[in-house]
Order: sequence, then structure tokens, then C-alpha cells
Amino acid sequence: MMPNDLPSGEHYASVVAHDKAGNKSSATKIKVWFDTVQDPKAGTNRALNQPVTVSSIHSDSYAGAKAVDGNAATRWASLKTDPTWIQIDLGKTVSIGRVILNWETAYAKAYQLQTSDDGSTWTDIHSTTTGDGKIDDIADLNGRGRYVRMYGTARGTGYGYSLWEMQVYANPQAPAMITPGSGQTVDSNDVRLGWLQPDADAVASYRLTVDGDEVTPGPAPADREWTLNLPDGEHTIQLSAVNPLGSASTPEIPITVAAVPLPPAWAAGTEYEVGDKVSYDGITYECQQAHTAQQGWEPPNSLTLWNRL
Repeated sequence: MMPNDLPSGEHYASVVAHDKAGNKSSATKIKVWFDTVQDPKAGTNRALNQPVTVSSIHSDSYAGAKAVDGNAATRWASLKTDPTWIQIDLGKTVSIGRVILNWETAYAKAYQLQTSDDGSTWTDIHSTTTGDGKIDDIADLNGRGRYVRMYGTARGTGYGYSLWEMQVYANPQAPAMITPGSGQTVDSNDVRLGWLQPDADAVASYRLTVDGDEVTPGPAPADREWTLNLPDGEHTIQLSAVNPLGSASTPEIPITVAAVPLPPAWAAGTEYEVGDKVSYDGITYECQQAHTAQQGWEPPNSLTLWNRL
């Protein structure tokens, strides 16, 4: 059995030494701990070392902070009362997508997971009356709040409630598109997308669709920009953020852009009439006076001849 096959908690292993002649020592028994709940692919554990409030503790050795210290050898334990709760202050409002409860023997048979913006008014995001202890890995949640708590209403044993660890993972918020604006006409087939991501540390990649078809540009770019090459005409673009477990945010409100090819590039020695359009360095200009172009009369340098569109 490999460590990843073992449940979180205390285990014992025997170590035996062998020499080259085949002789072996007596077995030495050692105590080891495994915490199989920590999942590096899950993203950031938002509960880790955050402030905790509890309804009760069994003793000072079992304080609420022990349930969020990242150590599977320490735990929070409550008195033998119902209801009992443990509340975590995440420090800021988070879109909550996954909670992991690593129970000690004293587990909750019935409990709710709840969120709150102020630590006073609570909303249920998960409820069960069939808890059996061990590890409860509750995914695909759709909660939002600064505070999250486990609110136990029925104990599964004659003891109180006890958690080795309580972990909270975020769903990414939808990105906010900043360029181009919806309904905008882009005078190029190369359309640059730019967006803001409020909770970038919860994002592993982005899901992009153009006219309903998914495009796979690659991992989440640090600069939050992509350039798409689109054919002439009107297109609808949607963007979602995806967390490390593959859950996606609700798509950003669709934006519609019209990609229009750039006009011919400005060239010296060319005769231009009023109203002619040229492109220069990716920007479109319109001729204001008929003339024959010369070096040095490039549109950015000749504001009387050219109007930038």
C-alpha cells in the first residue's frame, strides 16, 4: 500500500535493515502521519490559517484554529452539544466551489455548510443528514461569502464534533471584458481581447467560445490578453474562467464585435484622393487633401493630410 492509498491520520510502519549477507535486524516500529486531503491540483486552500470562531471547544488543546492549520495531526473538538458550529473568516468575499471536511472519530451525521457576508446572516449551500465521518469532499458548490461555516445539528457519536482539517476552495469569478466593447467595430481581422480577473489565483485556464464554438488558446495568460484572428463580419465572443479542478465560471456576458479588414497600407509615391483610407501601423486613416504621398508624409506625421479614424 502506498501513502496515497491511506486515509489521513496516524499510521504505523515497521522498518527492517538487511545486510549484504542476508541478515536482517529486528523490526523498528515508527509512527507516521499522512494528510491525503491536501490536493495541489485543487488550487489555493482559502481557509488555511484564517481566523476561526467556534461555538465550543473540548479544551484549549482542541482550539478551532487547529482545524485550519494544515496539520493533519492537530484537530478542533467541541463539547457534546447540538447544534455546534465552526466558522472561518476567509478575509474577503469568495465564490466557494468546494469544501473538504476531514473528520476525526467524532463526526457530524447531520450538518449544513453555510456562507455569509457579515458573519450574522447565513445561507445554506449544502446540507446532509447521512454523514458517516471520514472525509467529506463536497464539490460543485455554488456559494459566495466572506465567511463559511459547518453547522452541525446531529452528532454521529456520543462525543462532540471534531475536525482534523476544514478546507475551502474557490470557484473563479467570471472575467470582466475590458476590450473590445460590445457592439464595437474593429478595423482589423486581428481582434485583441483584454479582461480583468478579480480572483486570478483561482484560475488555471480560460474557456473561450467564438460564435458558439470553443477555442483553445492555452493556459491562462499572465497579462490576460489574447489576440484572435477572425474573418470579416460580426462575431459573438464569450469567456469563462476555469479553476484547477475544471469547474468554469458562468460565461461573461457575450460581446459582439464586427471584424473589418484594414484598408491598404500607406505607401510613398501613391496618389490619394479625399476620402481614401489607408492603414499605418495597424491604425486606419482617411485622406483630407488630395496629394501624392512622399517619405516623411506618413499619416501620423501629416495631420493636415490625414485624419485618424
